[in-house]
Amino acid sequence: MIDAVFLKNGVQWKGFRISGHARYAKHGRDVVCSAVSAVAQMTLVGLLEVVKADAEYEIDDGGELSFTLCDGNTTYALEQSQLLIETLHKTMCNMQHNYSGHLRVSEREETQYVI
Repeated sequence: MIDAVFLKNGVQWKGFRISGHARYAKHGRDVVCSAVSAVAQMTLVGLLEVVKADAEYEIDDGGELSFTLCDGNTTYALEQSQLLIETLHKTMCNMQHNYSGHLRVSEREETQYVI
């Protein structure tokens, strides 16, 4: 199962962590893994290269992606980052609805979870 955990601080998104494997189909044919990977990578590129958000991120050898916004972002970067992370969250929730046995989406307060 893929776990997508979205980190919030009150009403603001602070980051996300995506890990695991969908096991929807054989390796190389898993459309759930492919879809999650594509939307996560697109969001990461948008945050880092388009918005130029000040953030920390890591992609490990196992495919886990973690992203955390740093303090001190400009108002523009923070507002645009909120839109991109919210879009990723809504996309993942829609995917979870269709593939609930393969993708789990959750939200956690920053004080409860550190990426």
